[in-house]
Amino acid sequence: MQYSQNNITNLVNDLAKRSKSQSRYERKSKINVGQSNFFKGIFNILGFYKCYEKRKISSIYFDDYNYSFAKSNIDGDFCRLKPRIRWYNDNFDNSNFEFKYKLGFNGFKSKDNSLDKTNLNFEDKLEFTKKKLLSKYNLNLSVCSNVTYQRQYLRHSSGIRLTFDKEISCTHVNFDKNKYGFKQKQIKLPFEVFEFKYPLILDNTFREEIFPKLQDFPIRLTKCSKYTESIIAINNL
Repeated sequence: MQYSQNNITNLVNDLAKRSKSQSRYERKSKINVGQSNFFKGIFNILGFYKCYEKRKISSIYFDDYNYSFAKSNIDGDFCRLKPRIRWYNDNFDNSNFEFKYKLGFNGFKSKDNSLDKTNLNFEDKLEFTKKKLLSKYNLNLSVCSNVTYQRQYLRHSSGIRLTFDKEISCTHVNFDKNKYGFKQKQIKLPFEVFEFKYPLILDNTFREEIFPKLQDFPIRLTKCSKYTESIIAINNL
């Protein structure tokens, strides 16, 4: 089944009505591998400081066979959706399901604890999630990609957060088997990402106090979905 933009828009609007997630701006920049150390030094000078220990992030993404959610991102649709299971530092037992969705530059997360079945192994949990997505949301989806990366966390005194994602890689899913057979070889994605995240109330602070100080550096704020980039890389094999 292929999902139209109307399907995605309706689901996103429904999630937005029920979600308690606060809207926030998410402004990303895609940089070359190795550049994160340089830019981190620049942001340290601008007052950003380490606020958490770095950690490894892993996500399993769901989509249909036509990659409707990935195409929605590539097309720059206003409403964009990514269903995923996410866990940290290889601790899959504590993984959580969430819908990551966007309305323009505004990002939201909507967690559904009913999909967080515990005491299941990797394959059984993915199968459980697929069935729940179909029964509860009428989403007939498959596992498409496993994306992993290292994330570093910084924060500004204004409350604006900044993350650096590096060592980004993805693993393909073999659709020809009934089992969730990820290919052994990981695909290294040839970029790094930093991202500003902040509530809407801090947008003037970002635009007037922080971003103008970056004008002398090769920074271009743009959308960048690691899931979508993984699908492009997988299909170019």
